[in-house]
Amino acid sequence: MRYRDTGKAFAAYAAGALILAFYGVHVCPFLESIQFPAVLGVLSVFFTAGFAARCLILGPAAVDSPGLRGNPWRRLAADLGIWMGIGLLATAWDMVHYHFPFGSGMKIVVGCLSMGILAATRLALEQEHALISELGGRAGAGTPDPSRFVSISTKFLIFLGSTLALLSIVILLLVVKNFDYVLRHPAITRLELIRPIAIEIGFVVSFLLVGCGLVARQYARNLNLIFSFIRRAFGDVEQGRFDVQAPIVSHDEFSEVARHTNQMIQGLRERERIKRIFGKYVSPSVADAIIQSERGSELGGREVNAAILFTDIRNYTTLSEGLTPAEVVEFLNFYFSRVVEAIHGAGGVVDKFIGDAAMAVFGIDGAADANDRAVRAALAIRECLAAVNQHLRERDLPQVDNGVGIHFGRVIAGNIGSPERLEYTVIGDAVNTASRLEGQTKHHPGKVLISADTFTMLSAELKTKFAPAGELELKGKARPVAVYGLAQPAKS
Repeated sequence: MRYRDTGKAFAAYAAGALILAFYGVHVCPFLESIQFPAVLGVLSVFFTAGFAARCLILGPAAVDSPGLRGNPWRRLAADLGIWMGIGLLATAWDMVHYHFPFGSGMKIVVGCLSMGILAATRLALEQEHALISELGGRAGAGTPDPSRFVSISTKFLIFLGSTLALLSIVILLLVVKNFDYVLRHPAITRLELIRPIAIEIGFVVSFLLVGCGLVARQYARNLNLIFSFIRRAFGDVEQGRFDVQAPIVSHDEFSEVARHTNQMIQGLRERERIKRIFGKYVSPSVADAIIQSERGSELGGREVNAAILFTDIRNYTTLSEGLTPAEVVEFLNFYFSRVVEAIHGAGGVVDKFIGDAAMAVFGIDGAADANDRAVRAALAIRECLAAVNQHLRERDLPQVDNGVGIHFGRVIAGNIGSPERLEYTVIGDAVNTASRLEGQTKHHPGKVLISADTFTMLSAELKTKFAPAGELELKGKARPVAVYGLAQPAKS
């Protein structure tokens, strides 16, 4: 980028020397006795000196200075000052060496200033374009200073006013200078006057209009690039990606939009981080519901029909006696990671962990196949024992077993506790029944027991996996509960 900027600046300075020399010899009327090579040679010396000064001020060694890096418009002011200096030096030389009158000298100054405004502004806009591309998609250039805010409409008015003022001044200077020449040489005819003046004014106006058009086109490209990054940021946010930001390199409405966009993305990123962390303590779906609900932190809940699943580890006490506390935690994390995967894979919600037991809920989202989901999760939990016991065998540790109990019924799902400390859970007789069923699995070979209420709502395919297991007297229940057990026990 630095070398590209230097190359474009060199091309601008070389073009400036050529255009000014061509204008002085072939366009400017009534200038005689000075040849094009001589004028070009003199101007080349001054423009070369100006380019060397630019390399010292704005070259690679100075571009990282705090006052210039990331601020193309400070560089524009320095660039414009160099162009002005070239015009003054060339005017002084011509007035001393060629005895140019003051009016002719002012043509050179205005010409250099006009070309400098266009060239320096175009370079600054190109540098701004590169800066936008560099900052696009990552951290912006910071929050703009409100005191320096200049609206886009104001910028366009300034640009339009400056363009008209520049054209008016240049044309007025040309007309005044040329008519002054005519008044001092009355022998010149009207035709001899009109034609060269028209050529000169047409050349200058055409040059300025083309230059202004190129500047306006580059400014439009910058606005379009900023807008494209803002639109891309919105698109990424819509797709759930919050690692982008809109670039801020100006002090106008686009910078305000970009700043507010970045604040919005930062807020969404923080919200997503909270939800992700919160989702590790409660189910992600529950965390999302709590965060989005306006009453997510209030006590109470709603009645729902749900399938409640309890699972517990068998032989856990024997296993834990031979482990350190850290090893117990490592094992439980290894085991529960597979249990959670089985529950989430079946569309359930992990309600809580109770020591070596886990409780899950299916159907609080209104799903009609809550019982099928719970049973599929139970089968997956049983199947995960193979990997768990293989893990234990590799460490010469005792094998474990597990049991699963499922019951379907009416529960309250919501926040339980106090305004200072809440827990999102489900409570009701169905929860107690599922827990009691899980406790009875130690006496059943299949290790999975479901209530009749659950069995009757299963799909035909899953019903074939269960057989009647009689009626059980469950603690806290006035009457026996009809249960079904897994017909073919899973091998661990």
